[in-house]
Amino acid sequence: MNLERRIAAFGQLGEYISILSQDELGDLVPKVIRENPWFTRENVAMALQGISKLLNKEALRQWVSSYELGAIKQKTIGVAMAGNIPLVGFHDFLCVLISGHRLKAKLSSQDSVLLTYLADRLKEIEPGFSELILFSDRLHEIDAMIATGSDNTARYFEYYFRNIPHIIRKNRSSCAVILGEESGDELNSLRADIFSYFGLGCRSVSKLYAPEKYDFTKLFHAWGNYSGNLHHNKYFNNYEYQKSILLVNKVPFFDNGF
Repeated sequence: MNLERRIAAFGQLGEYISILSQDELGDLVPKVIRENPWFTRENVAMALQGISKLLNKEALRQWVSSYELGAIKQKTIGVAMAGNIPLVGFHDFLCVLISGHRLKAKLSSQDSVLLTYLADRLKEIEPGFSELILFSDRLHEIDAMIATGSDNTARYFEYYFRNIPHIIRKNRSSCAVILGEESGDELNSLRADIFSYFGLGCRSVSKLYAPEKYDFTKLFHAWGNYSGNLHHNKYFNNYEYQKSILLVNKVPFFDNGF
């Protein structure tokens, strides 16, 4: 299967995702939520929408044009995937396959339904991928390794796969800086960076730097649309738990109720 066929297949997958019906999504989401209650219908839809844009054929062609992929020696690449947000491992899935290698992936127990679903659709679009995609609980007989996990897990990965090329990602977190001059649109964008996927992504802003004596009521007003998160049982329990710790330790804090 040449590069153009691979691009065409992923492009068709993106088109399929973009026209996924509400009925199809309705059949898929309950299975996803049973596996991971943090993956709400809204979060799954957001992840799928992002991937459908990622898989634009022209964007894929422009992306791969920076690399020499025409005559590579095919290898088996192991991927240990995370499961903190829906389809967080899809980009690794895409990178391995679009470059012409075989994928041997260990799916996260928190996010196996969605990636298996998309892999099956990709195989239907291009049967040639059937021999290139393998999901396994054990990552052996591989030529290189990509893994995402905690700092502790990373030490294990780095030791176990020390004799083959590897990319090992450790804990990551994101911060933001505000100056007090932000527009309403900028504060709304910051809101999305903080609250999307309940803030569970490594790119989710989890620390905010603000000027002394900053008026936080501006933020609370801009973030009001996310008060609905309190209706999610896991989010509400976590919110109450974190607030209780601050109260017990007598740490001053601002609270907008969610």
